[in-house]
Amino acid sequence: MLRRWFFWIAVVLATQCFAREGVAGEPFQQPERNVIILEEASRLDEAVFTEVIVPLLNVRDTALLAISTPLDENNFYSTLLRMKEPNSDEPMFYVLEVTLICPACAERGVKDVCEHRRELLPPWKSDHRREEMTRMLFESQPQMYMQEQLGIPSGADACCYDRESLVRFATRVRYHVDTSTVNPIGQNVYMAIDTCGGGNNMMAIVSGYLTVQHDLVMGRDGMWGAGILRAFYGGSSLRFRKTAGPPSAGMKRVLFARNFVLFGRLIIRRLKHLAFFHKLAYIRAQLRRPVLHLVAETFSAQVLVDHIVAGVDQQKPGVPFCHKIARVLRRVQHLDNVAVISMDATAVTSDNQLTHELSSHAQRLRDRMHATACIISIIEANYGGWVQASRVAQILQPYQPVRHLSADSSKLRRPGVLTSAESKERMRHELQRYLAENRVHMELREQGGTRVDDVQLLLKQLRQFEYVYKPGASRKHTECKRVITGKLHGRNDDLAIAMMLLAYWPLYHALNGDRVLT
Repeated sequence: MLRRWFFWIAVVLATQCFAREGVAGEPFQQPERNVIILEEASRLDEAVFTEVIVPLLNVRDTALLAISTPLDENNFYSTLLRMKEPNSDEPMFYVLEVTLICPACAERGVKDVCEHRRELLPPWKSDHRREEMTRMLFESQPQMYMQEQLGIPSGADACCYDRESLVRFATRVRYHVDTSTVNPIGQNVYMAIDTCGGGNNMMAIVSGYLTVQHDLVMGRDGMWGAGILRAFYGGSSLRFRKTAGPPSAGMKRVLFARNFVLFGRLIIRRLKHLAFFHKLAYIRAQLRRPVLHLVAETFSAQVLVDHIVAGVDQQKPGVPFCHKIARVLRRVQHLDNVAVISMDATAVTSDNQLTHELSSHAQRLRDRMHATACIISIIEANYGGWVQASRVAQILQPYQPVRHLSADSSKLRRPGVLTSAESKERMRHELQRYLAENRVHMELREQGGTRVDDVQLLLKQLRQFEYVYKPGASRKHTECKRVITGKLHGRNDDLAIAMMLLAYWPLYHALNGDRVLT
């Protein structure tokens, strides 16, 4: 490979430079001066580097020579490349970087070896036919081709989240609780729990509550309450007009909002709820509580417009599903944002430790102005299954009132939710929209709140979420699938998964209140 060609050049240069650091005229002595050579350093387990290599660097007259293709900015090898000397901008390590695309061609978007770097190719890699063959083999994995053949790290292109949104989130001033407006509606605190799956995995807990008084987190256009409340509290002026529907449907009333884009059928269909409804909005009325107007597509002449005041049907329509809509709207109308209260990530190795971590987190919620709020748990049941999810639910029982979200489709109705490739993509999409709208904030307090180091760990795990191609599981299904994961190269993604659970499942609870167990 190309990097091996430069590896031995680097070895010679490092040896010569290292020998010159000794006493003038003194020859290089192998027993007294040591060189640690790491081939494919970025693939090395970080624990091995921290526990074995770093202590050896404390030995006098010891040098480190590492060569590898950087995987991404979160890899420890990439961190070494960016390290600076204390109180200085000088790099801590001498870095020799070799890529086959020059900076000018990289800015123009060149995806192949540019002519300005072709002379760097060694003689044994100059076969154009083999270059074409390699490119074809990497056709389904362009990021891998750029990384392994051209020496360009995967970088931000493979990340599932927009890097600019994460940077804005990292630099945003943390929100501090105002006790007069905390959790003014709903009185529900959601507790997302990613249970430990063994190995080096950790149990992560992220808790939050819903609110309309502050732009804290987790609102988006596709979320019913987000669109509804931003239309109402944002002061958007609304007007009515009547339009003629199909002959079989008669007249229908359409609701418009100036300076506000209402979400439509696409998101609702994706959620598989109320596919026949088009738009929802608040209107400003001479009432203490806003009036909900439900605008329907013309599926039948009987179902056109329902006027629901504070979640109570006023027209008594003759179709039964309108009553179900009224019940849904009572739960949805105030779901605008969720404030992240607290986060924890701990390696759990015993049931006693599991009990301690869950109990301390739940007690912290009760001590922090949520003494009477209902805790609704969102327990991922992928690894531990329904048994571990039931155990987690049992541990939380003393902190009443407590309820548990259930996505179990069987008659057993066990607590817990399952994360599939499809649901993980939906959760990622939810959180990405919140980040893009700058509506993700962390609630910090002097005692018991979210720690800054937990926020930094969350950001690190979100940055390492990537799209990868997973081969087919059998001979019949050989097609590669594009999936997202944060566990490449032995990494942990537990805190990020818990955050994604908190971004998605409260909406599920709002639309499926009957799926919550007592």
